[in-house]
Amino acid sequence: MATAFSLALIALIGFRAYREGRVKAGTFRHSEDTAEDRERFLEFSSLLLAALSFVAVVFVAMPALVFMDCR
Repeated sequence: MATAFSLALIALIGFRAYREGRVKAGTFRHSEDTAEDRERFLEFSSLLLAALSFVAVVFVAMPALVFMDCR
């Protein structure tokens, strides 16, 4: 239950970061030192962190799926 909730929350955060990054500009480029480019960099970083967190939660939950009973 907690794993499913965590995955749903991480997916929501990742989707929001992706959507906001795409709405404000068409690309992921953030090479200039402006406030807009810094914000886009943070949105892209949030997307990557959400993807990494999603994979980490899946890997942590995997033993519970494989080892149902310890007997």
